[in-house]
Amino acid sequence: MRALGLGEWQELFMHHRVQGDTMFNLKEENLNEMGVSRIGDRLYLVDCLQSLYEELTTWKKVQENKMRTGVSAGGAANLLPGAGGADPYKQAQASGRGGAQPTAALKKLLAQGYSMQEVMGLVKGRPELMGQLFQ
Repeated sequence: MRALGLGEWQELFMHHRVQGDTMFNLKEENLNEMGVSRIGDRLYLVDCLQSLYEELTTWKKVQENKMRTGVSAGGAANLLPGAGGADPYKQAQASGRGGAQPTAALKKLLAQGYSMQEVMGLVKGRPELMGQLFQ
């Protein structure tokens, strides 16, 4: 038995102008009307679309939670190398960075939607990032 891929139905979806979130509303009957004649193919497509919808919904909820609660220790950290340690506020004062200027890395994080509070929360757990964020 050959493995089925969604690519073989791409032209069919384009011909019927099925796009965006509308594809998640497709039912077996709709697929039959579109020309997907094999019941196994229709069931497979409905299952794939349902799985994709669930994954997308879960991903969206995670993103919304990150925005509400702040960046996780791994979120912005993936943009910067390093490992954990002491209090970043004390480290900044000790290193003479009290009135430090932001680096390109900090500007990039802020441009990507991270708040300064989220960035400082990250630095609190990974103080070695302080030197990469402030000059």
